[in-house]
Amino acid sequence: MQFFTRAVLLLVFLCSVAIGQIAPSEPSPLEPPVTPPTAPTLPIEPTPTNPVPTKPLPMPLELLIVQQEPEIRDGQIIIAQTEQRIMFPLASVIVSREQQRISNGLENTLLQVEKELKNQSQNARFYRIEKNWIAKQRSQWILDIPATRSQLEIALQQKTAVVKAVLRSQPPQRTVQDLFNRGIRYYFGSGDSSFAGSPSYRVQNILAASQQLDGQFIEKNAVFSFNSRIRLSQKAGFVLGNIIRGVRLTKEIGGGICQVSTTVWRAAYQAGLPIVERQQHSYRVAYYDPAGYEATVFAPSKDLKFRNDTAAPLWIQMEMNTQTGKLETHFFGVRSERATTISQPQISNERPALPDRFIPDPEVQLGDVKIVSGAEKGMQTRIDRTVRYQSGRIRKDRTQSRYTPWGAIYAVHPRDPRVKK
Repeated sequence: MQFFTRAVLLLVFLCSVAIGQIAPSEPSPLEPPVTPPTAPTLPIEPTPTNPVPTKPLPMPLELLIVQQEPEIRDGQIIIAQTEQRIMFPLASVIVSREQQRISNGLENTLLQVEKELKNQSQNARFYRIEKNWIAKQRSQWILDIPATRSQLEIALQQKTAVVKAVLRSQPPQRTVQDLFNRGIRYYFGSGDSSFAGSPSYRVQNILAASQQLDGQFIEKNAVFSFNSRIRLSQKAGFVLGNIIRGVRLTKEIGGGICQVSTTVWRAAYQAGLPIVERQQHSYRVAYYDPAGYEATVFAPSKDLKFRNDTAAPLWIQMEMNTQTGKLETHFFGVRSERATTISQPQISNERPALPDRFIPDPEVQLGDVKIVSGAEKGMQTRIDRTVRYQSGRIRKDRTQSRYTPWGAIYAVHPRDPRVKK
């Protein structure tokens, strides 16, 4: 029995050995796969390069111009400063720094700046900037060449980028300080009218009268008289214009003066100033529409007068735009303490225009016609004004006008059959 058992064990052993020789061997799951080794890589050395030296850019040099002027803003004087920078030619700057002296290029720049700064001074006046009125002046500025040259030499030595110009100034004849000292500190009121379509002589007379009034003062409690302020002569810039005398067309100094008186009256009327004297034209004139909103003058019988009832002088500033045909009158002084309400013209008693008239004019060619004035209906107008003061006081007045009918007038050659002998 033992022999048989040993034989069986031997047989099992031999079979297991035989099976192990035939079956393929598998790697143990516990052993990681073997990675074949890689050849080591050699480091890549950068190719040596020779750096190209860079030359620094030359430093520019500029001239700094600083100007200061006084202004009136919101009733106060402030100092407004402006700056301007002018570059010197770079090539001249390089030469000047190398040679440590002012080259011709820099010297020429200084001379050019000196020439440009030699402007004419401008008297103080108010300018409308957006919704504000600001009084400005312009002094005459002079570049101090020797002093600025010394500053320039220092800048070249120290190699700085900016040199400040040395300036001297001469104030205008009428300064901002003068207006302020007289109490002219605020906008008070304005009026305007249109002279668009006017002939050249009329435009010239409007300009001449406006220039006389511009910059005049109306003292406190004083009565302004238009006729006393205007000197009507050819020496004062007025020219001859067409004037109708009866049935004749003649030339006299005038034509356009009432455009100025109407504009001044509108400024005083809208500002709420008391009107002392005001006259209307005999017939309606289209230049002064709306009807009744005008004031004529004819020395010495017809004048425009109003009173300055404010607590300080009023200053008149005229503005004329020949491109748009607009004339403006502005008053400046104390801050306005009143509000003015003006009605639209109320028209009544209208009457038809008269028949056309033809008057002789030797300057018109035979067969030609030149219109002198258009036809206008007769009428009456009424304008009501209410002035309310901050104190609670209320003042009311009424402006009335009566216009006679007017026929159109045409200028023709004296031999024209339509001319009545």
